[in-house]
Amino acid sequence: VGRPHGDDQVAWTVADRIAGGDSSQRVHKLASPFELFAHFQPGRPTIVIDACRSGKPPGTVIRVADDQLAELWDIAPSTHGGSVLEAIRLAEALGRKPEPLVILAVEIESTSPAAALSAAGHEGADRLERQLRAEVARLEPASPRHVAHNTNTGT
Repeated sequence: VGRPHGDDQVAWTVADRIAGGDSSQRVHKLASPFELFAHFQPGRPTIVIDACRSGKPPGTVIRVADDQLAELWDIAPSTHGGSVLEAIRLAEALGRKPEPLVILAVEIESTSPAAALSAAGHEGADRLERQLRAEVARLEPASPRHVAHNTNTGT
């Protein structure tokens, strides 16, 4: 889920890299955090990549286990009319939450309309891609793998 506004497109950048390099990955670019629900399946390992604003330096990658989500996304309301946390809570209530679920969020700097990724956004994308590939390798025995991404800034 994202927008073409500055660093808010960081997850899209990483998703394009992953989708272009490994056809065994299921990668989805979404317009709303609630679209995650359509891709969630119990028992299917899922990694959601996202942009965030938590006060850490831009480009910092944060790994969030699903039991830690409230700490990250309760910081501020979403700009997308809903948050990743709300979508996950809905999936859980309806028995559709994937297990395991890992969220990788990269701290962003700017979401200026129609702007390109900042230098910090590019560095964050590189870090996020490395961390994502490490998470996929860690989950590999639990194949098939599923990667969803969201650029909900939490603002």
